[in-house]
Amino acid sequence: MPDGPVVVVFRYTSPIVSVVWFLGINFYFACQSTGTGKGWQRRLWRRPSLWLSWTIAAAYLVQSLLVLSAHAEFCKDAHIHTLAEALLWTTLALSLADSPSPVSRPYLSTWILTLVLEMTSAGISLTTSRLYWPSFAVQVSALVLMAGLSILALVPLRQDDADDADERRPLMSPSRSSDVSQEYDSPSYHRNTISECGSDSDDDEEDKEVKQLQQERLRTSGGWVGYLKDFAIFWQYIWPSGNMRLTLAILVLFVNIFLTRALNVLTPRQLGLIINRLTTERQIPWSDVGLWGLFGLLASDSTGLGALNEMIERRISIWSFQRLGLAAFDQVMRLSMDFHDEKDSGEIIKALEQATSLNSLLQIIILEVFPGVLDVFIALWYVAYVLDGYAVLMVLSVAVAFTFITSYITVFVNASRRDLSVRQRGQSKLLYETISHWSVVSYFNRRGYEKARLSGVLKGIAEADLRSNDHYIYLYGAQEFCEQVGKIAIVLLAAHRAAQGLASIGTLIAVESYWDTITMPLYVMGHSYRQLSTDLIDAERLLQLFKLTPTVQDIQGARPIDVHAGKVEFEDVGFGYHKDRLALDHFTFQALPGQKIALVGETGSGKSTILKLLMRFYDVGSGRILIDGQDVRHVTQDSLREVFGVVPQETVLFNTTVLDNVRYARLDATDEEVFEACRAAAIHDKILTFSHGYHTKVGERGIKLSGGEMQRLSIARVLLKRPRIVLLDEATSAIDTITESKIQVALHNLTDRRTTFVIAHRLSTVVDADVVLVIDQGRIIEQGTHQQLLLNGNRYKELWMRQSQSQVDKVEDPTLENAGTS
Repeated sequence: MPDGPVVVVFRYTSPIVSVVWFLGINFYFACQSTGTGKGWQRRLWRRPSLWLSWTIAAAYLVQSLLVLSAHAEFCKDAHIHTLAEALLWTTLALSLADSPSPVSRPYLSTWILTLVLEMTSAGISLTTSRLYWPSFAVQVSALVLMAGLSILALVPLRQDDADDADERRPLMSPSRSSDVSQEYDSPSYHRNTISECGSDSDDDEEDKEVKQLQQERLRTSGGWVGYLKDFAIFWQYIWPSGNMRLTLAILVLFVNIFLTRALNVLTPRQLGLIINRLTTERQIPWSDVGLWGLFGLLASDSTGLGALNEMIERRISIWSFQRLGLAAFDQVMRLSMDFHDEKDSGEIIKALEQATSLNSLLQIIILEVFPGVLDVFIALWYVAYVLDGYAVLMVLSVAVAFTFITSYITVFVNASRRDLSVRQRGQSKLLYETISHWSVVSYFNRRGYEKARLSGVLKGIAEADLRSNDHYIYLYGAQEFCEQVGKIAIVLLAAHRAAQGLASIGTLIAVESYWDTITMPLYVMGHSYRQLSTDLIDAERLLQLFKLTPTVQDIQGARPIDVHAGKVEFEDVGFGYHKDRLALDHFTFQALPGQKIALVGETGSGKSTILKLLMRFYDVGSGRILIDGQDVRHVTQDSLREVFGVVPQETVLFNTTVLDNVRYARLDATDEEVFEACRAAAIHDKILTFSHGYHTKVGERGIKLSGGEMQRLSIARVLLKRPRIVLLDEATSAIDTITESKIQVALHNLTDRRTTFVIAHRLSTVVDADVVLVIDQGRIIEQGTHQQLLLNGNRYKELWMRQSQSQVDKVEDPTLENAGTS
C-alpha cells in the first residue's frame, strides 16, 4: 500500500531543504567577513571530494532505476526523491569542479545535513511494507560515502596549517582609507585617487586595479553587506524619494511586474483551454479566443504592459542619470588642486561616464533579477500543478546544465573578448598616433612602415574577432541545446500523461507554449550576472570619487569676502607640498592697494606657490594671508576667487568662438563690453581680420591662434572680469620680444590702479614694479625697487646681468632672435 502523507512530504522536501541550505549558506558566508574561523576557512581535498560526489550521484541514479523496476505501480514519491538526490549531488559535484580551491564551510554543512536527512529516509524505508533490499543496499552505500566525504572534509590539507595566514592575505593589499590627509603628498591621499595607473595603462589594467581595490574593500568591510552599504550615498540620486510623480510610477512598475508574471501563465493556459474546447465541442470558442488575444496584447513588450514598463523605466533612468551626472561633475570640480595635479584625466572622465552604471544596476535588479526569480518559482509551481514532480525535476535539470555549461564556456568567451578589445584599442592608438603625428611620418617618409604596422594589427583583430565570434556561437549553441532537450523531454512527459488520460491535449499545448517563459529567466539571469559584475566595477570607480573630500573647504559660517581697496598681507606664512620640504618658510610681506609686486627667483623658489595660496588652492600650514584684513580661510572660496583676475603662463581656450572664450570671464557681459576689453588688450583689430571675426572658432586649445594672440585674449578675459587683484604668472615667458612689446600696452591697461602680482621670467618686464621680491627656497632674500636692488649688487643684480648678457648675445647672432619670432 502507498506510504502515508508524512513520508511522501518528507521525500519531496528533503532534497529541497539540502538545496536551500547550500544556497543559503553560500550567500550567508559571502555576506560575512572573510575572517571567519580557521576551521571554516579550511580547504577541501578537492579531487577525492569531487569523485566521491560523482559516485554518490551515480548511486542515486542506480537506486532510482531499482525503485522504478520494483514498484512501478506506486513508487512515484520514492522515485522522484532518488532522482532529486541524484540531481543534488550532481550539482554539488559540478560546483566543486568549478571551484579551483573550495573551502569546507558550505560543502561540509550541506553534506552533514543531507546525511542526516538520508539516514532518516533510510529509517523510514525500513518501516515501509514495500522495502526493496537491492535499492536499500545502494542507499546505505550512498550513506557510507556521505559519511566518508564528511570525515574527509575535516582532515586538513598539509599546507593549510603552514600557509593559513598567507591564504587570507590578499596578493596586493595596500591600505586604502577613505579619509584624505591634509598632507598633500601623503600616501593615504594618493591611494584614494581614482587610479594609480598611468594614462598609458590599458583598460584591462585599470579594471584589474579597481577589482583589487574592490576585493580589499570586501575584506576590510566584512563582506558584501558591508561593501554594499557604501553605495548608500548614491541612493538619493537614483531613487526619486522627493518626486511624488516618479514614486507613483515606480509603484505602477512593481504592479506591472506581478501582472506580467500572471499573464505569462494565463496566456498559454488560455490557449490550452481553446484546444480542449475545440477537441470536445468542435466549434470555435470565441470568448476564449478573445480572452487569449487580450492576454497576448497585454503581455506584449510593444503594445502592452512591457511598453508601459519601458516608458516608466526610461523616465526614472533619465531622471537619475541627470542627478548623478551633475553630482559627479560637481564632486570633481569641488576637489582641491592637490587632487587635480595628481589625477589621470582619462580615468576621471571614465568614472564620470560610469554614472550610467548605477542606473543600470537599479534597472537590472528591478526589471531583470527580481522578475527572473519570480519567473523561476512560478514556473516550478506551474509545471508541478499541470503535470507532476517529474516536470519540476526536468526544469531544474535544464537549469543546472544551462548554468554550468554557460559558466564553463563563458571563461573562453571572456578571454577572447578581452583579447579582441585589447587589439582594437591597439588599432585606435596606432591610428591616433600616426594621424596626429602625420608630419613626423612625412619627415622620415615612413608611410609604408606605418601601413605595414596597421596591416599586422588588422590581421590580429580579424583573427581575434573570428575566435570571439566562434566562442559566442558555441555558447549560444550549447544554451539552445540544453533548452531544446528540456523542451523535448517535458513535451514527451506531457504527451505521455495525455496518452494515459492524466492530462489533456490543451495541457500539452500550454506547457509547450509556456516553455520559452520557463527558460527565459536562465538567459536573463546569466546576462544580469555578467552585467552586474561589470557595473559594480564601474560603480566602484564612481564610489571612490565620491568618497574623496576636498583638502580645502569653506569653514562653517564662512562669509563672502568684501574687498574695497586690495591690500594683501602675508604674515609669517609657512607651507609645504611635502612633509620634509617647505615651499614657503616664514614668508612675510605686504602689498598696498594698487601696488605692483614682482616675484623673482629661480624655478622652484616658491613664486607660483604664492599665487596658489592667494587663490586658496591650498591652505597655509602656518601663519595667515589677509586681504583687506580678512583671513582667506574665513571667507567662501567662490567669493575669494571672484576677486582675482589671472593671466596664466599658458592660455587655455575652449574650442568655441573668440566671443564665447572672452565672455567666459563674465557670462552676463554684452558684446560691446567684450569688444571694449579686446580693444584694451590690443587684439580687437586683429580679431576683425579673422574669417568670421568674433565668431571664428579658435580650435582645440586655441590651436588656430598664435601665442601672442592667445595671450592677449587671456588679458582681454581678465579686463572683462574687472578684478580687484591681478595675478600674472609669467604671462610673456612663452612669446618673443617683439610680440611682448605689443602686449605690454595691454598689460598696463589691465594692471592700472589694481593690486598686481607678477611672476617675472624676463626682468625687463618688472622694472616699473613698486616692489620686487627676490625669492630663494621659499624665503625673501631681497626686496625693493628695480633701481634699489641693482645698487645693492646682490642676487637680483646677478640675475639682471645674466639676462642682459643673453640679450647682447642675441643681438650679435640675429638667427637667435629670428628663431624666437618665426
